[in-house]
Amino acid sequence: MPLRRRMKQPKRRKPRISHSLDKLATLCGKCKVLSFSDNDTGGYEKEDSDGNKVLGLEDYGHEGHPLVEWKVLEYDHQDNLPDLPRLAASAEAGCSFCKFLRTALQKELYKRTELNDCEVQITLLYLWYRRSVHSRGIKGPTLVTYTESLMALVANLETILHDGSSHTCKVFFMTEAPTGNCAAWLGLRKPPPLDALCPENISMIQEEIKNCEEVCSHTKYGISFVPTRLIDLMDPQTPRLVVSAAQSPHNDLDGRGIKYAALSYCWGSASDTRSMLKTEKSSMKSRTTGIALSEMPKVFQDTIALCKKLSIRYLWIDALCIVQDDRRDWEQEGSQIGKVYENAFVTVVPLAAHTCNEGFLQRSQETVEIQFQSTDRPDIDGKFYLRHVPQFNIEDKWHFFGLESIELSSSTWSKRGWTFQEDTLSTRILYFGQTMMFYECEHWERLEFDDRRHFQSRSTFKTESWQHHHLVPYETWEAAVSLFSGRKFTHPEDKFPAISALAEGFAEASKDEYIAGLWRGALLRELLWHVTPQTEWENFLADLKTPHRYIAPSWSWASRNSYMAFGVRQHQLPESTEKFTPECKINDVNVDLSSGNPFGAVGNAVLSLSGKLAALPSTLQLMPSTYSSPTWKISKGSALLGVCELDWITDREDSWQAPNVRMVMLLVVSWGKGVRKVPGQANKCAYGLILVPTDNENEYRRVGVFYCGKGGEFAKDSPWNNRLFKGLKVQTIYLI
Repeated sequence: MPLRRRMKQPKRRKPRISHSLDKLATLCGKCKVLSFSDNDTGGYEKEDSDGNKVLGLEDYGHEGHPLVEWKVLEYDHQDNLPDLPRLAASAEAGCSFCKFLRTALQKELYKRTELNDCEVQITLLYLWYRRSVHSRGIKGPTLVTYTESLMALVANLETILHDGSSHTCKVFFMTEAPTGNCAAWLGLRKPPPLDALCPENISMIQEEIKNCEEVCSHTKYGISFVPTRLIDLMDPQTPRLVVSAAQSPHNDLDGRGIKYAALSYCWGSASDTRSMLKTEKSSMKSRTTGIALSEMPKVFQDTIALCKKLSIRYLWIDALCIVQDDRRDWEQEGSQIGKVYENAFVTVVPLAAHTCNEGFLQRSQETVEIQFQSTDRPDIDGKFYLRHVPQFNIEDKWHFFGLESIELSSSTWSKRGWTFQEDTLSTRILYFGQTMMFYECEHWERLEFDDRRHFQSRSTFKTESWQHHHLVPYETWEAAVSLFSGRKFTHPEDKFPAISALAEGFAEASKDEYIAGLWRGALLRELLWHVTPQTEWENFLADLKTPHRYIAPSWSWASRNSYMAFGVRQHQLPESTEKFTPECKINDVNVDLSSGNPFGAVGNAVLSLSGKLAALPSTLQLMPSTYSSPTWKISKGSALLGVCELDWITDREDSWQAPNVRMVMLLVVSWGKGVRKVPGQANKCAYGLILVPTDNENEYRRVGVFYCGKGGEFAKDSPWNNRLFKGLKVQTIYLI
């Protein structure tokens, strides 16, 4: 094994702010609460890890976890959408914040036409956070530092709609301040430079990439793979498409070790997609002679500017490097996308760009200044700035793991299907968000405004890491597809192609057979999943019978367009290494592929099983639950025999009865302490599927999952199979 060099910590640099900020705000009587007192926070003076005097907050939560605290201000404003006339009047009278707030709210809500002519109530909160940061070298000691800071001002909006329902949302204003005692006391970050490609940021990126190449043991770029086509940026004003020598002897992409960047981005709406510059059959020849930079969408232009700064000659962009109207080329190149990102020198992710026509390098200058005077320390005074950050999402404080986490979760990019494996497989990534740029590789992370790099591990789902394990747990795949399942697609049939590289890597590592998103070696186990349902019963059943486009069989998680996890919600599956008893037999699986890619789109699939079927009680009772979707009781009389999760939603608050549909339960697996100790004796617990019949004999579709236990809340006088499946004959059925 080659020796690794000891990590060097980055050099500290003085901040360089390249944009000006607004003059100190004039505040109306209501808005003066923004200039808060230290006492309002319930804080106290303390020393940080560097020995500096800072404002501390009372401890809450557990050490080592990200902690968030909301401080509600004495601010309550009522107005009317969309014009917000009361804020407009206060702004006209001279209040800078009322003007600032009104502009921000109209920008956030201009597409929400259902809110027009509704009354809105606005409250303000300051968001504070305390976060533990672990920093260490590969061989050096771990350093734990704690950061407490005023992160943001949040405007909370509550609106009653015309139909009587309520609507709530939050609008986010980042807090920041120039270096000084006010910034140090409140833990404020520095204002970001106007240009994301300022010399300080470029130097930081180069330093982190160099450190990664010297210290980390990632796959080296371009060693085993070069994309079919790349964009040559030798002349950045007129880039051109070049083809690898393996594909065409007339072009100059010859040899290995080619350093290229890959762009992972969102195309945008249907109109954005139609107008976007693309390579098609008719334009293929002209793309090889040159592409005018001015014809490219803004996100392409910004990426080329970044590559120029980093001295990266080649760039891969799907819209230009894949012939978009050539199905054969799309299938061939689409199957190679995973390798494109795995072998890229760096992947560029423009989080701030929600469409291809938006740039990501220029930061907003819309700010307002707020005066601060410490009441605990009279010598500390100054000002901080509020910066509107559109479409930020901080709905649940317990999901907050740092500003970079909010940048990711708030972006359109993080919700798109194709970007999941692009992110997962990339060796190193540059993210450009609305508030900052940050760098990640498999081992390290560094934020734009942070002088330290932080250890992390993001290699859980990388195919290279799978291939280094003798035994790959199926939980690794299950965790990956669970995260992937809630992503959105313009073309739903892309679901399997969008994770084909992950599937191929897992197949190579596990030596197992891939079956419509599941694995033969764990097929019975992986039939047991539940979803967060989105569709009501009638529409759900209609979609099952006559889908608009076939994506997957009903027994595959990919057939549902919502978030999925394995097991029944309150009863997760044990680890795959734990012994369990099959309660049904797999006879045959037949999967028809839509292309030559064994990990790609599926045209049809049938699973033949032999097992016991029991009728599902016609009426299900709702169980108390804190989850967003309901869990239902399977009962006989007063005895609880099982619980189930259904794949559709219902507005019933107590019970549900299937209208004119016979549903059955198929017993799939069982396990527990009592596994086969006594022949014929029930095991501790069991899982199975809920099915509805089709018009064909012995043919069914999956519509839910159930769990039966023994003891606890379940019937104590009789094990599950005595009540539900005892004495039933084994039947052969077909799941479609």
